[in-house]
Amino acid sequence: MKPRPWIIHIAALLVAAGVPFLARWARRSGGGRCALDGVRIDPVYRVQVRAENADRSFCCIWCGETWLARTAAADQRRRKPEVTVTGEDTGEPLDADHALYVRSLVVTTPTTNNRIHAFSSRAAALRHAESAGGELLTGASRPFH
Repeated sequence: MKPRPWIIHIAALLVAAGVPFLARWARRSGGGRCALDGVRIDPVYRVQVRAENADRSFCCIWCGETWLARTAAADQRRRKPEVTVTGEDTGEPLDADHALYVRSLVVTTPTTNNRIHAFSSRAAALRHAESAGGELLTGASRPFH
């Protein structure tokens, strides 16, 4: 039995119309993609931002800071978002205000050329700085400041 031509046309139309919606849903549903540039997130460099009761995940510190700068410029009335970074030394999330940051020669995400790393302990941060030609970031040079 041959399929009827109109059935094939309807099926093709449904597939063509559904693909963009499925792709958008996959990007928004925390499918391991960066909320800024869509890059797959390596868990050791994950940044989480909770702003206006919505969680967003980013592939690196650069993307998290860029998104925050754009949204802050758009709406000055928002309260300070909660930012969590992943400590490269532990693999555990930690409050961005308590993390230690190192800018080094090691690139975390090639698409953004991010070179800022987060650590939970001073010893780990200093080890990375020494071994990777980096410097510990302090004061206003710290991310999410």
